[in-house]
Amino acid sequence: MKGIDISYYQGNIDFVKVKNQIKFAIIRIGLGDNVASQDDVKYKEYINGCVKNGIPYAFYLISYAKRLTGSESVDSEIAHMDRIAKQYKPFAIFYDLEIYEKLGKQTLTAFACRFCDYFKNKGYKTGVYANLNWYRNYLDYNTLKNKGYIIWLAHYGVDKAGLPCDIWQYTDKGRIDGINGNVDMNYMYNNIINATPIQPIKKSVDEIAREVINGKWGNGEDRKKRLTQAGYNYKEIQNRVNQILAPKPKIEYYIVKSGDNLSKIAKKYGTTVNQLVKWNNIKNPNLIYVGQKLRVR
Repeated sequence: MKGIDISYYQGNIDFVKVKNQIKFAIIRIGLGDNVASQDDVKYKEYINGCVKNGIPYAFYLISYAKRLTGSESVDSEIAHMDRIAKQYKPFAIFYDLEIYEKLGKQTLTAFACRFCDYFKNKGYKTGVYANLNWYRNYLDYNTLKNKGYIIWLAHYGVDKAGLPCDIWQYTDKGRIDGINGNVDMNYMYNNIINATPIQPIKKSVDEIAREVINGKWGNGEDRKKRLTQAGYNYKEIQNRVNQILAPKPKIEYYIVKSGDNLSKIAKKYGTTVNQLVKWNNIKNPNLIYVGQKLRVR
């Protein structure tokens, strides 16, 4: 199944002519941090061209991340892709990693996993784009493949891709009627476009309860509706929220006086000897001393 990947470098595209020559297009939505100036200036035009002409499309973003969070980070690039992807229906989302090889294989693979896991958990099919050198030396290919990410491999001038992959970008000098100049050409081995969508991974009750407390799920009936629509048990979540927000029991201490024993102290404070032993890490329940500070509540 043949397709193209495109960015503003392709200029004005005649999608009416293009549609009969390809089965899919992968559109660059931008690069780096989540700022509008980093958006590809042609992405909206290209999406509209694909939609009007029935061409399935995916998105990719070029990474310039140097860290996980903050500026020039994976999290900022996730926000960049998320801002655009949630407005459309791409059949997949890709992370293009070919810039800062000096960060090393472990760090770069962690970046790829953080990006892909985010979108996988939101229900998108997602994967990594890189050339053969990067997959061999700067990314842990086996880790990415074993996690089920789509492998999009760039490898030119050969009859067969150098590594097993889902999409093979086999040239950057392709020619398509309707596009002036060169365009990247790809071959899709597996029908990713029509594959069953990944079901979003639900978060734990504690995670959602914390989000509710932080105001991410609204209030009252709006909160109930949103949680229910997302597949969560509203009562279960709300009960956990109430537990977290409930006042914590006040800790109280007692100073041992002459004639005291644990049984007498336990009775006075409405607890048990075993509880006093546990709270105070007492090794011998028969051995307490005057002036000893004991937790009693």
